[in-house]
Amino acid sequence: MLAVGLTVAVGFMALLSAYIAKLLANYHWITWIGQAIVLYVAGDMIWTGTHQVGCQFVNKAVCDGGALQTLSTLLS
Repeated sequence: MLAVGLTVAVGFMALLSAYIAKLLANYHWITWIGQAIVLYVAGDMIWTGTHQVGCQFVNKAVCDGGALQTLSTLLS
């Protein structure tokens, strides 16, 4: 079942890749929206991860103060 699903997914991507490439070539703003989404998600993951990792090294009161307080305590 897994092999069938992977085969279908690869087949769809092979068929639609030319269409997607034409869209990106004709409408450059689509790439900017995609880049903005990727940057937003990456920034959110970095911000959240910093807080989660930092909470392992500071006390609970500092951790409950938020990511900025945790980061400033770790850097000081």
